[in-house]
Amino acid sequence: MKVLNIEDDAFKHNDICKVLTSCGVNTVYWEKNYEDGWKAIKNAEDASRICIIQGKQVAGKKHQES
Repeated sequence: MKVLNIEDDAFKHNDICKVLTSCGVNTVYWEKNYEDGWKAIKNAEDASRICIIQGKQVAGKKHQES
């Protein structure tokens, strides 16, 4: 699975990557703003498999923020 993390803070991105790695995800793409994030999704070969973390959508389903 490919994961796109849209986060402008490098420390938060690093924390998210650590958690994802512990869950078995080893491919995390990072964009610092929504515009670049949406461009990355548009340009992805298989955009339907990208999980959006900061955009609150995970694997095609709305993500509930805790």
